[in-house]
Amino acid sequence: MKKYDTLDVIIEESEKDFIFPEKLNRCKILINGEELLKILSYYENIFAKQEPDLTTFEPGDYIYLMPSELYKGLVKAEVSNGKRETPILCCTCGESECSSARVKIFNTGSSIIWKHFRTIQNWDFPLSYEFQPDKYRIFLEKIKNTPDKLL
Repeated sequence: MKKYDTLDVIIEESEKDFIFPEKLNRCKILINGEELLKILSYYENIFAKQEPDLTTFEPGDYIYLMPSELYKGLVKAEVSNGKRETPILCCTCGESECSSARVKIFNTGSSIIWKHFRTIQNWDFPLSYEFQPDKYRIFLEKIKNTPDKLL
């Protein structure tokens, strides 16, 4: 029997600040029980040490996306079957097109695969995760059914 990776989302409330005048829901992604932000930060640290010119670079300097933003991007990326990237984390300014972490999604019919993870420096991380399609749909539905704004 094939061993799939696990994927989950925890909905967290954002803090109010000058960028976000109201509290919003943000989607913390967990892969195999580990926070995606920590996984990507680990690889950013490795790559950053090889680039002495990156004096102001902060590995892992991202925030999680709002549910509607994450859901739309994941669906479009899956439909493209690896032809387009989608943001899965965004810049601390809240703009997903700013300095986002991105991934390509492939649908093989028997698996949903996330690979070609890239961040603002355009480093391509050696990561690949394979998810069971029915469990992936449950993950997407949870995101889809979560409002962006707190009620």
